[in-house]
Amino acid sequence: GRSSSAAADLGALLTAAGFVDVGVETGAVPHRTDSFAEYWSLTSDLAGPLAALLAVRGEERTAPMQDRVRATLAPYTQDDELDIPGRVRMVSGRRP
Repeated sequence: GRSSSAAADLGALLTAAGFVDVGVETGAVPHRTDSFAEYWSLTSDLAGPLAALLAVRGEERTAPMQDRVRATLAPYTQDDELDIPGRVRMVSGRRP
């Protein structure tokens, strides 16, 4: 699949750059918050471009955006808590 080919591409990239003992691993990195409000606050604080956009738009124009994000995350919401699945790819290698 696409994921395994992307991992192979990353490994090949490090090998082509001269690294040896190249390894590529994929792991689960869930993003959990106690509420949508906590998720929104963390995301908007950590994502610089998003924070700037939200500051310019104001609360009235931001509310519809929040509603769309909340609807998109509904499958990952239970009792107002969010448990969003995520994946991380770790690539390692060493110089010879």
